[in-house]
Amino acid sequence: MNASFQLREFMHESIEKMRANEPGCLQFQVLEEAEEGEDGSKELRMVLVELYESREALDFHRRQRNYAKVFQTIQEEGLMKAMPDMIVLKGTGGFRDMQ
Repeated sequence: MNASFQLREFMHESIEKMRANEPGCLQFQVLEEAEEGEDGSKELRMVLVELYESREALDFHRRQRNYAKVFQTIQEEGLMKAMPDMIVLKGTGGFRDMQ
């Protein structure tokens, strides 16, 4: 199985743990696009969109054992070509309709 698709499975397992233990997380979405690599293999591009009720909830998320385990597993298993960019933004408008 391609490492990109192993990453997908791993992320979805991690999401369930997070949902059960982090009430301050209001939204956690995994968005993806499959691309064909130079060698013809399928590669997965992933974007995570996370929304927390407060900065404290985000900090709580980052202190969780599962958070550290995700990054440790990504490195040990070679599930990403590079570690992800993380950007913390403040919402200034828009809407969220998850139906």
